[in-house]
Amino acid sequence: MEQKDAAIKNIRRDTLLRRILWRINEERNKRIRRELFLALAGMIVGLALLPISLKLSYNNFVETGFVYYLTTIINNYELWGSFFNEFIIVLLESLPIFGFLLILVNLLVIAISLRYIFKNASHFSFKFLFNRLNQQL
Repeated sequence: MEQKDAAIKNIRRDTLLRRILWRINEERNKRIRRELFLALAGMIVGLALLPISLKLSYNNFVETGFVYYLTTIINNYELWGSFFNEFIIVLLESLPIFGFLLILVNLLVIAISLRYIFKNASHFSFKFLFNRLNQQL
C-alpha cells in the first residue's frame, strides 16, 4: 500500500514538474516573440525613416553653409596657422546638429533592432511562432 502511495505521489510530482517546466518554456517563448516583434517593428520604422532623415540632414547641410565654409577653409590652407581657432568656431557654428542627431538616433534604432533579431535568430521558424497551434493539434 505504501508503495502505491509513493508511486502516486511521484506521478503527481512528475506531472507538476512537467507543468512548471512547460509554463516556464511558454513564458520564455512569449518573451522571445515580443522581442522579435518589437525588433522587427523597430527595424521597419528605422529603415522607413532613414531616407527622410538623410534628406533632412542634407537640407540642413545646404542651409547652414557648412560645405561652403569647409571648402573655403580647405582652399585657403595657407591661413590655417593664423586663423585655426576662427576656422574651428565657424565650422562648429554651422554644423547641422539636428541632422546628425536624427541620423544617429535612426541608426541606433536599427542597430538595437538588429541586435535583438540576431540574438533570437535561432527562433525564426513557423514551428516556434505557432507552437500553440501545434500543441493544440
